[in-house]
Amino acid sequence: MEANIKLENTLVHVGGRKKLPTRNIINMDADENYTIITMNTGQKIIVATTLKKIEAKVTDFKNFVRVNKSTILNTDYARLHENTFILPDKRVVEFSRRKWKKFQIENY
Repeated sequence: MEANIKLENTLVHVGGRKKLPTRNIINMDADENYTIITMNTGQKIIVATTLKKIEAKVTDFKNFVRVNKSTILNTDYARLHENTFILPDKRVVEFSRRKWKKFQIENY
């Protein structure tokens, strides 16, 4: 796939028979062998797929960032403040040290 793909009409396969529009995903949180996907409608979808497998499917999208071992988020919905992201629901997600260094190198 081509790098920096637009999110406009792209679906990502998240497990089972589920495909979700990437533009509607706010964040994805790991819960052991499951992933909880939060949509921009407020809906939470639980899929029996690990975060690592989903990460492999969204790496071509520049807007998706793995900030720590348990969270991937869509930067279109999050606000960066120092080394944390603030999500629309006011949740604060901190970068791990290594992920923060990698993010700084790739984006600055």
